Amino acid sequence: MEIKNILLILIAIVVILFLVGCRTYVEPPKNITKDVDSRGNKIEDKIYASLKRENQPSWVDNGDGTWNLMIQCYYEINTTQCRDRLQTYGEVKERIGINLFVVRANKDKIRSIAEDDYVLAIETQLGPAKPTESELIDLSNYPDFFINNESIPTRIVIPNDEKEIEFLISANDIISVFTPVEPHQVTPIIKRNYASLLNMKTIEDSEISNLSSANLISLGNSCKNKITREILENKESCLEGEIEGRGRIILTTKYGRIHVVVTGYSTKDMQKAAIVLTEYGAFSSSYDLSGYEVHVFGPNIKELDISRIR
Repeated sequence: MEIKNILLILIAIVVILFLVGCRTYVEPPKNITKDVDSRGNKIEDKIYASLKRENQPSWVDNGDGTWNLMIQCYYEINTTQCRDRLQTYGEVKERIGINLFVVRANKDKIRSIAEDDYVLAIETQLGPAKPTESELIDLSNYPDFFINNESIPTRIVIPNDEKEIEFLISANDIISVFTPVEPHQVTPIIKRNYASLLNMKTIEDSEISNLSSANLISLGNSCKNKITREILENKESCLEGEIEGRGRIILTTKYGRIHVVVTGYSTKDMQKAAIVLTEYGAFSSSYDLSGYEVHVFGPNIKELDISRIR
């Protein structure tokens, strides 16, 4: 019995030595990167060219290995879920658009963030507007402040599913200011097709994902146009700041973009403001348009008066 136990122990030792001797070396797993996300979109396409530069401006590079990034989640992702997911990569500083956040994150994590199935796109945070855009321009410079920024597209934003034809008419009138015309027409002769250079087009408010995507002219009050509401930050009431019978033209700059809001208590009031903007852009001398906000009054679109507010 004792000999049998000894033999079993010896056999066990031989088996163990055999297994140890025959073991193969397994290389530690490497960090696996993927080329596309779960929706089939290329990871490289989600990383904007601005992130490829090693030397970034001060508003991007925090000097501690982190960069200020603009990260956008896919539209079908819940905003809260988007924020929570982005917090795993760094400090979420602010929300600036639909599922678009500014995030302070390690610059070495950009590829990993792009591979996240929640993430639609990443780019560097936009810097402050140039002085000519934020401090020196006012409505008296319209439409030059759009023309002088021809590298940035301009969009005319009208309400989504809005049945009132007045919005489309006003948008077309505004675009006409940027389009060259025949000499015999009673409108200014513009030598270049700025509407084409600015890639100017009329789109519905549902087509704008964030305020940094383009220079904008938004038509309609906050009840009708969600982009107007976002620009004016009307949180209490969609008619905040509106008075029956009065139209308004408001100029703002944010995220390095120029936003002009053409609004009013009613569609007719918005039309009054749109006519003033169009005629000023066409003739300059039609109205004394200046400052950052003007109010338009008048019993009808043929009898208008304006007052500068600020």
